[in-house]
Amino acid sequence: MARDLRDDLEVVDVDDDDFDLDDDAIGGFVHASGGGRDGDAASRQPCRRCTGPACSNSGPRAAEYPLPADFPVAAPLDKVPASTGASSITLLDIQRDRLTGVATEHWGAPAAATAFHAGLVREIYATELRVEGRGRKTVPLHRVMILEVSQYLENYLWPNFDPDSASFEHVMSMILMVNEKFRENVAAWTCFHDRKDAFSGFLWRVIKLKEEDRDLNMAEKTNYLLFMINAFQSLEDELVRETILQLVSLKLWHTLSFGRLQMELCLNPELIKKWTKIKRREEAKKAGQTCDASEMLENKFLKNLIEEFLEILDSKVILPVNMAVMFLRPLVADVAVVAKCHLSALYTHEKGRLFAQLVDLLQFYEGFEINDHSGTQLSDDDVLQAHYSRFQAFHLLAFKQVPKLRDFSLCNIASIHKRADLAKKLLVLSDVELQDLVCNKLKLISEKDPCSGRRDFLIEVLVAFFEKRQSQKDAVNALPLYPNEQIIISSYKPQIKSEWDALKEHDVLFLLSIRPSFEPLSPEEAAKSTVPERLGLQYVRGCEVIEIRDEESSLMNDFTGRIKREEWKPPKGEIRTVKIALDTAQYHIDVTEWTNMPDLLETIDFKDTFVDADHVIQSFPDYQVTFINSDGTENLNPSPPFKIKKKKFVETYIPGDPGPYPQDKPKQNSVRFTPTQIGAIVSGIQPGLTMVVGPPGTGKTDTAVQILNVLYHNCPSQRTLIITHSNQALNDLFEKIMQRDVPARYLLRLGQGEQELATDLDFSRQGRVNAMLVRRLELLGEVAKLARSLHLPEDVSYTCETAAYFWLLHVYARWEQFLAACAQNQESPSFVKDRFPFSEFFSDTPQPIFTAERANYLMTKQAKVVAMTCTHAALKRRDFLQLGFKYDNLLMEESAQILEIETFIPMLLQRQEDGYARLKRCILIGDHHQLPPVVKNMAFQKYSHMDQSLFTRFVRLGIPYIELNAQGRARPTIAELYNWRYRELGDLPYVREEAIFHKANSGFSYEYQLVDVPDYRGR
Repeated sequence: MARDLRDDLEVVDVDDDDFDLDDDAIGGFVHASGGGRDGDAASRQPCRRCTGPACSNSGPRAAEYPLPADFPVAAPLDKVPASTGASSITLLDIQRDRLTGVATEHWGAPAAATAFHAGLVREIYATELRVEGRGRKTVPLHRVMILEVSQYLENYLWPNFDPDSASFEHVMSMILMVNEKFRENVAAWTCFHDRKDAFSGFLWRVIKLKEEDRDLNMAEKTNYLLFMINAFQSLEDELVRETILQLVSLKLWHTLSFGRLQMELCLNPELIKKWTKIKRREEAKKAGQTCDASEMLENKFLKNLIEEFLEILDSKVILPVNMAVMFLRPLVADVAVVAKCHLSALYTHEKGRLFAQLVDLLQFYEGFEINDHSGTQLSDDDVLQAHYSRFQAFHLLAFKQVPKLRDFSLCNIASIHKRADLAKKLLVLSDVELQDLVCNKLKLISEKDPCSGRRDFLIEVLVAFFEKRQSQKDAVNALPLYPNEQIIISSYKPQIKSEWDALKEHDVLFLLSIRPSFEPLSPEEAAKSTVPERLGLQYVRGCEVIEIRDEESSLMNDFTGRIKREEWKPPKGEIRTVKIALDTAQYHIDVTEWTNMPDLLETIDFKDTFVDADHVIQSFPDYQVTFINSDGTENLNPSPPFKIKKKKFVETYIPGDPGPYPQDKPKQNSVRFTPTQIGAIVSGIQPGLTMVVGPPGTGKTDTAVQILNVLYHNCPSQRTLIITHSNQALNDLFEKIMQRDVPARYLLRLGQGEQELATDLDFSRQGRVNAMLVRRLELLGEVAKLARSLHLPEDVSYTCETAAYFWLLHVYARWEQFLAACAQNQESPSFVKDRFPFSEFFSDTPQPIFTAERANYLMTKQAKVVAMTCTHAALKRRDFLQLGFKYDNLLMEESAQILEIETFIPMLLQRQEDGYARLKRCILIGDHHQLPPVVKNMAFQKYSHMDQSLFTRFVRLGIPYIELNAQGRARPTIAELYNWRYRELGDLPYVREEAIFHKANSGFSYEYQLVDVPDYRGR
């Protein structure tokens, strides 16, 4: 939850433009400063442009760019607010800036031995970074970016940091540099790993800043808090974890009031022994000293932050706090943070909407249904039992010690545990009696609390503690499945016709009720009105598509078997009829309002993975490869295919004869895989989790296809499930699989991809006339067929005019008679079938018998490779479980673009067998440095961090992965724009050897050019 506040502070205190970099910056300083920020210090290699030891650059640093003597140097932006200064920097900005010259002189040279000047750090902080005044101005982002590009932290601040003698400006400068690294989403703690003891001292200096006799301004407080949130968010780093976790240990309870401490120890008796040991240890340490344990820095740090938050809240400054850890929740409840926030003026103010949402989020986590100490989830029965236990204790206390609450103590709990009923019962108490009840008898808050004299505050604390809260499961089930007009109001771009024609079953639509005003709004009214008021938008409701039909009522995009593939036709006309299913929960709301695997493979048949014997040797550079025959003798002239056994014995064998015809020859692989790709293939074949990070152009898809090919031939009885994020990637992967030696009868593609209609129709004006004439003849043929079925002459189909008379005299007349007869025989359902006048006309209608069953049999019994998108897997999960769908391997492409829940659902498309999971292999392929999952809802993106994929989470937590390290898509100079993001991304040999990569592109003066595209008419 510390992550939530960090995101909010970024939104509140940094302009949106501050997060963008222009094209020049991407082409210049990002490449110059990005090397070595992949989090792996051991992977850093000597810089190509440096003559000294290994540095963290893959290119020249900003300070190393040559500066002519007469080059103009820009003045610092120390007087320009961050909101008005530049929000991005270019290579020209870096070269012209005064700080670049300072960096070159003092810390820019690779082997510089310049003495450290503490005064320079103070001067830079005072003139470039410090914000004067007490307003909500932020630190100039432009200046921070210049210093970060010059490696101010790595080359000057950190190497010369001394925890005992470092100045305030030195510590704050390091805080700003670390925050900037987090903002740029690069590794922030890597440079600290060379001095672990000094880093611990640095963190304690940061913690002690609040204790120093120095008044921090709002910008410094904000960056200080942002740094602490970043530190709490980096607990996966052992260096950070050792110090930060000391702030949230059991010692934190030293700051609890006496009553709250007694309550928590009674509720958690297993902690009494630990608490006693802590008290004894501290008493032994402070023997002969007068300091109180509650005054120890690590004990009171978080409480001081909460108290500072409440002080700022009284001053009506938006600065939300949101924390909940094991021993912190009692402290938050003891200070009654939520109750004080609810009673603050900002909570109900129009401008405090974001603050109110954060308070509600804090209240949610304060009452989170989990055991703080064991980490186990509380069931509904556990939560209900705890609620009744609290209320029974309250009843007993009220009966014995509060005479005015005798009647209350005899009431049924179910009749008074609601907020309104409970508050009404407390009206009989005076202010003094209420304060005595809450502070002394119930001990919910301390009597020394500054708000303990307020009646509304006391009632809020008591009611919040004893009211029955809605369980999380009930709250989730009560929510509508689809958002309504109160949840999502935004502008929708016009949808083109092809997108509407692509609608299919289970797609989600939104129904809008729009009642626009007949009179246009005046400019003053339009400025004051909201978007729904201007557009006349009343309601928004979600629904699910059941089926869609065209203008002729023909079923469109149906994959249930009702329409055969060969009978499919393009949709007709411009009108679409959609049958939908409304959300049940939302409908009732509206009605109410309206009224790791041990079984490793010992031998792997790599089939066509290796092109020749040299390819095998090159693929395993760390092994002594020996080629043997099937009888164990050494093979001096090996040829593919190969089988690789333990200890890298490579056995050649002769594959079976596929047949005498050329078409019988199996398709062979022509890709010469790199050693890293071979390692990924070997890992993917073995049971367990395999993660492959594929930078652009490194052959992720080819590697995935070869894993599937080898897996099919080594484990022919197993079924593999392929999941991708987009239909385009799935089609690309599936098409490449079809080019390998995998029989087409074992391949199954589920769902609907992007359909490109292959047609030879002429869409010119004359072509449209011809198409209409053809359509006329088709319809007149249907008229003749209908006339034959009614035993009438076929000349009625001679012209459209005769067909119209035929409709009126014979078809419509029979239909009216049929409807009248049905109205008189409503109790006989068989009457419709027996008396339908056009039965003979529809006698040749195709009947879809067993089509769906055949498709399901193919999926569950025949197919060995089943491919679908993650969306299709989520929609059809219930159907897969009902059909008993089974699979052994899961391969997921584009996994860094898939939400965590969308990654998790495909793992649960089958039931467990005897309590054990059938899944043997999980292969995740993606690139967490590229596009993250798209989450348009800002609340989900910023507060819940749903834009982090499971693949990215695994990489962040240190799960081992294989990173492909050779690209073959771009010129080496273009690849340098992004290869600093990866550990050892190089080029394939043909990229440097082929002439096509050295020739100029048509129309380009340079190898790559950046084109500035300004806003067009303000958009």
